Amino acid sequence: MNISDYLMKITGKSEKELKELIEEKKKSLGYLIDDEVAIYLIAKDYGVTLSEFKPDIKVKIGDLVPMMKNVTLIVTVDRVFGVKEFIKKDNEKGKIGKAIIRDDSGSALLVVWNDKAEFLHKLKPGTEILIKQAYTRESFDGLLEVHIGSKGEIQIISEKTYKGIVWKIYDLVKYKKRDGSEGRVMHFILKSEENYIKVFIWNPSDEFLHRIIEGCYVEIIGGRIRNIGENIEIYVDNENDVKISCEKILSIPININKLKDIKPNMENLVIEGIIDDDPIFRETKTGKKFAKIILKDDDFTLPVIFWGDKAELLYSYNVKKGTKILIDGCYSKIGVDGLEIIVSKWSKIKIG
Repeated sequence: MNISDYLMKITGKSEKELKELIEEKKKSLGYLIDDEVAIYLIAKDYGVTLSEFKPDIKVKIGDLVPMMKNVTLIVTVDRVFGVKEFIKKDNEKGKIGKAIIRDDSGSALLVVWNDKAEFLHKLKPGTEILIKQAYTRESFDGLLEVHIGSKGEIQIISEKTYKGIVWKIYDLVKYKKRDGSEGRVMHFILKSEENYIKVFIWNPSDEFLHRIIEGCYVEIIGGRIRNIGENIEIYVDNENDVKISCEKILSIPININKLKDIKPNMENLVIEGIIDDDPIFRETKTGKKFAKIILKDDDFTLPVIFWGDKAELLYSYNVKKGTKILIDGCYSKIGVDGLEIIVSKWSKIKIG
């Protein structure tokens, strides 16, 4: 279905009647517009929103090869890199913008040139767009690029927003960057409708960490999307792309898993109990620190393993036999001695 067919379907006009309307609209404006613009103006006259129109495009990213012309695609924006200026060979200023686009057949780099590049500022992850009259190239790395030049067009079909309740916040993780400086990343679970989405915020400020709390409402307006099977994860480089509202805080229930019910390969476990023996603190042959406790709830026990920073954190708490502990965000696996619980770098530990 093309845009003319869509308009005829919505308005009930015949093909002949629509052609007459197009001619009348062009004539009324001194033939300064083409058929496509006339169709949009007619749609407006009839109160029809053409942004709801979705063309039947059969070409996918996976079908593309370098050096194609007049390419039309419907894709989803994964990540927007922004717009940069450069100097052309004629010493005039040019612009170039880039984004990652995808469909169910693959992904590609979208490259938008000059004035058209400013359109990228309107896009965010999850936005579905229509690309028309594009051409393809191969990058220096051998990757496929879809280019929008002077004849190309981008139209927004629909915008996907990710908003909902902060369901769970995990501990801040610190790491060393390549330049030797310290980096930080925080991770929370966003409950959006019936979906639970992992969101990672890189280098959040102390002020941001103070404001975001479990049960608050957030809307994510930027970042990049990573597809993990049927699920997605959102990675946000700029904390300002996360809008926080604490006007109404939802009380988040804590569902504690009983040790006797835990099976191998379970994730996002919440366990609570008493340390049933003196903790073990050791290092591997490579110098990696780890700790081990035997956790008991009711009459059931399981070993719990802590690695790296979490082992050091447990040591700093001066825990001992009889200490009550809650661990939020761990997982189970089969170890050398059977079923065990692993405390990840994201897990939250509460003593007492």
